[in-house]
Amino acid sequence: MNRVIVGLVGQICAGKSAVAEAFRRRGAEVYDADECVHRLYRQPEVIAAVKQKFGQEVLDAEGQVDRRALGKVVFSDPARLKTLTGEIIYPRTGRAIEEAIKKFRGSNAPMLVLDAPTLFESGRSSICDHIVFLSAPLERRKEWA
Repeated sequence: MNRVIVGLVGQICAGKSAVAEAFRRRGAEVYDADECVHRLYRQPEVIAAVKQKFGQEVLDAEGQVDRRALGKVVFSDPARLKTLTGEIIYPRTGRAIEEAIKKFRGSNAPMLVLDAPTLFESGRSSICDHIVFLSAPLERRKEWA
């Protein structure tokens, strides 16, 4: 059986989730990076690391990471974005991808789809046998957003 790892990347609101779901319906396993990052931001060790690097102002009243507040901080400063991704997020998503690959290797699924928009930025594109890039017209993506 030809078993492959496919990286799924592309523009915001271009339909990556829909394509990943189509692959899933056809028997592929799917790693969803956005879901993984949402889970990471709820882990106490990640909350502590984010607070240490970016301050209390990126946490909400319950002490959870406020992604909108964090986004305002890191997307306005490339160095701070690099700190967040390089020191906090990518190492942990890397381990999650390794686990997804391990699970895939032990399964009968013909394909593992890595729905990981930052696959290139994180330096992990080389683990893929194929890369699928999704694009859609800007007006369509605005509608979907």
